[in-house]
Amino acid sequence: MIKGIISYDISIDRYRNKLSRILSNYCTRIQYSVYQFELDEKIYKDMLKK
Repeated sequence: MIKGIISYDISIDRYRNKLSRILSNYCTRIQYSVYQFELDEKIYKDMLKK
């Protein structure tokens, strides 16, 4: 299992919304632009590809 936290500060709405949609499928939102995850290695690599 891979555990981690992702945070971002993106000012362009289009990119920010796209990243938020992708992360919502794999992670748990902690705050508006902060996510945490605990994923198998295969799923983690799939998330990074997207």
